[in-house]
Amino acid sequence: MKQTKSKNISMLKAVIITIPPMVKAAPILFILNSLISILHGISFAWITICTQNFLDKAAVFAKNEISIHKVIFSLSVLGFAYVGNKLLNSIFAFIYRIEGRKVQGKLTYHFNHKVSKLSAMLFEDISFLEDEMKAYEGLNNSVWFSMTFLLTFTFYTPYFVYLATYLYLKQPVLVYSLLLAFLPMLLNQVLRTRLFMNLLDEITPIKRKYQYFNDCMTSREYYKETRMLGAYSYFNRYFKEALVLMNRLRMKTFTKANLFELSMKFLTGLSYAGILYLLYYYVIRGNISIGVFVAVFTSIERLYGLMHELVCDHVTYLTEDLAGITKYITFMKLPERNGEDSDFIENKDLKFKNVSFSYPGSKDAAISNISFQIKESETIAIVGENGSGKSTLIRLLVGLYEPTKGDIFIGNMNTKETSLSSLVKPISAVFQKFQRYQLSLKDNITISELGKQLDVKKLNDILEQSGLNPNDPIFEKGYDTILSREFDGVELSGGLWQRVAIARGYNKDHEIIVLDEPTAAIDPVEESRVYQQFAEICKDKTAILVTHRLGSAKIADRIFVMKGGSLVESGTHEELKAQNGEYARLYSSQVQWYFT
Repeated sequence: MKQTKSKNISMLKAVIITIPPMVKAAPILFILNSLISILHGISFAWITICTQNFLDKAAVFAKNEISIHKVIFSLSVLGFAYVGNKLLNSIFAFIYRIEGRKVQGKLTYHFNHKVSKLSAMLFEDISFLEDEMKAYEGLNNSVWFSMTFLLTFTFYTPYFVYLATYLYLKQPVLVYSLLLAFLPMLLNQVLRTRLFMNLLDEITPIKRKYQYFNDCMTSREYYKETRMLGAYSYFNRYFKEALVLMNRLRMKTFTKANLFELSMKFLTGLSYAGILYLLYYYVIRGNISIGVFVAVFTSIERLYGLMHELVCDHVTYLTEDLAGITKYITFMKLPERNGEDSDFIENKDLKFKNVSFSYPGSKDAAISNISFQIKESETIAIVGENGSGKSTLIRLLVGLYEPTKGDIFIGNMNTKETSLSSLVKPISAVFQKFQRYQLSLKDNITISELGKQLDVKKLNDILEQSGLNPNDPIFEKGYDTILSREFDGVELSGGLWQRVAIARGYNKDHEIIVLDEPTAAIDPVEESRVYQQFAEICKDKTAILVTHRLGSAKIADRIFVMKGGSLVESGTHEELKAQNGEYARLYSSQVQWYFT
């Protein structure tokens, strides 16, 4: 599957794409927030009118032409305007935060759902993993991006339109001077957009290394071996190199952006000084009253503050966020792994027809022109040296990967044409790198049965088959024991964890089950018991066992031998020994481990 290339998009296009999901996520909060934002913008305009009215009334009162009551009334109206403005500001800020968090949660849900529908092959591509990281950051940015853009039209625009009209009616030249102040700010944002788009592309690969080396020093997964090897200094050196490089790139970008912004602010300041001079000029000439002068003066100061807030703060963040949002939008357009839902009907054989597979970015095929058929209820062992293609074959067989060439059928279902949910429904698997979920013992085993009624007898039988006992002292609370010290639970040994993983595989309803070398931490005697138990459990099911230990392969009806990505031999244990080929060579190298 090919990835969609990221292309720079305009701010307008980003808004058109990101706003509808935001509105859909919280429609009531969106409407309420927009109405309050409009009222908030209008309240600033109302303050300007009330300020002029009060000062003009006070000037007329000074000439004894009106009563003091009219002055007090206009002052009261001005006071209410200020109080209303502050109240609206508080309400808006409260709803704005709530809306942002709710939308962020909904979009994160959709992002995770999108990831679940992408081809598993993409996760083998380093560039995809980097794009996924950028896209997730862009998701968070898109929420505030959309809300800030809407704020421009619901809050800033009403106020700016009103004040521009107000100034035009007083003296048109004031409006033209005001427009000149916007130009330097807008130019500044064009440059910032380009700079931060380039920064994101440069810094993401370095950030992944930075996080990896940090994990090597501090994470639970690595710290024991790192300390035993005395490797802290080794990882710290690379961690510092990545940190210094990231900071250098950031400093370079921010320096360019801030120097240009400083020069644009200087031009904006000159425009502001010009408007103040014009106000002074018109009041001296008597073209405007003192009330208009003060109202306009305070409004211009407020306007420049809001302009700076809009352009230098909000628009700055918008342009900086645009780089990540582009990645997010591109990611959400990635083609999903499609296919029709189907049932596991007709014959339940597994078939490979001239199957080849190559990993993304690799010139060599991991699997090359393989054909075979596994009959219903047959037990197959797959053996071969490291790198022979065993794990890749299994990922293709269970439907996680689609073949580059050829076709794979699971029963009547072609893996290229069937939805992933249909493919995995009849299959259960225990992989070599199984997951250690920090959940209760019960949830670790029954995780595939969300919403189903718990069958305690079935669970007890499965644990017994897997070599576990819920009454073991280590399970302090039985099935409710949390398998993680991080959540006030217990820490299991590697062997116990493998038994839990095997129990999880047995518990899922299945017609086909795969064990992909899950017994590395179990001693040979226990491993033999696990495989014998596996053979008993799978008598009426199709079973596939991947193992390095050829003695365990004897339980299979047939053995497939992999070498260099090809299926080189197949047959029973005795047949393959008699052929004196690859299997015989592998077996003879391990024969001292077994009693034959």
